[in-house]
Amino acid sequence: MYRSSAYPAVTPAQIDQFVLENFHGKCIAVDPEGYPVVSLLPFQYYPSSDPNIPSRFDLHLVQDDTTFQALQSHPQCTFLIDQPLAFTPHDLVDPEYAGNATLHFRAAVFYCHAETITAPDQVAQVLDNLVHHYEPDKSFHPVTDTSYYHDDLSRLGIARLTVVRFEAKFKLAQGRSPEGKKALSQFLEQRNLPMDATALAEMRKAWANL
Repeated sequence: MYRSSAYPAVTPAQIDQFVLENFHGKCIAVDPEGYPVVSLLPFQYYPSSDPNIPSRFDLHLVQDDTTFQALQSHPQCTFLIDQPLAFTPHDLVDPEYAGNATLHFRAAVFYCHAETITAPDQVAQVLDNLVHHYEPDKSFHPVTDTSYYHDDLSRLGIARLTVVRFEAKFKLAQGRSPEGKKALSQFLEQRNLPMDATALAEMRKAWANL
C-alpha cells in the first residue's frame, strides 16, 4: 500500500478499533501455480499490545475452498480489511487538474502466517466462539456438540492467522484546506449517495484529531 505523506500515520489503537468495527475481510493466499486466490470471510480478531505476543485472526472456510487449500501448502498470506467510502471528483479541488479525483477509504493490511486446522473438535471450538462473537444475544445448540454438527464439521476448516506485520491507510482528505473540507462536506451532503453520510462522518472524525 502506497504510503503518502498527505495522510497521517494510523496508530495501532486506531487499526484495532477499525478492525473490531468490521465483520468481514479478504484472505489472500497463493495457489501452487503462483496465482493469488481470495475468499471473503467473517473473522474473530485477537489484538495484542504485547510485542512478544502477536495479534491473530481466526477464520473459517470450507476445506475444498481454493484459499484454504492454498494456505495448507503455502501458509504465508495477506488479510485485508477495507472500507471504500466515497469517490469525489477533481473539480472539488481544481477545475482543470484531473489528478485530484480520488477515492476515500480506510484499509488495514495484515501479513500473516496461517495454521490450518481440520480436527473436528478444534474446528467446533473456534466456530462456537465465532457464532457467539457475531450473535452474542442469541441462543443456539452448542457447536461443540460434534455429533449434532457432524456434517458441517467434516467439511469445514479453520485458518488461524498469526500477524507478522501490518500497515494501514485512512484516506480521508486530511490534507485539504479548511475551505476544501467545507466544499467536500457540502458536496457529500448534497450528493447523498448511500455511503456519503458514513464517509463524511469518518472524515470529520479524522479532521477533529489533526
